[in-house]
Amino acid sequence: MSDGVYVWIRANGSLGDAIWGDTLPAEIPWLFERMQRDQTVQIAANNQADFTYFPVMAGDDFDQIASLLIGCSRY
Repeated sequence: MSDGVYVWIRANGSLGDAIWGDTLPAEIPWLFERMQRDQTVQIAANNQADFTYFPVMAGDDFDQIASLLIGCSRY
């Protein structure tokens, strides 16, 4: 990964299924199009939790990124 700021979204398990099966992908399609659910990273503390990700880039709509994070926090 290049240096930068990334948003990680849970990709597997019941939480990942809830996020990806919710209305969020339809509400914010451009963000979900930037993520590949099968290309993931893990954190050492829980190697069974997979996260997909996207880099925050200049020109991104921060309000929509905030909406994504708020939507994911419902789970």
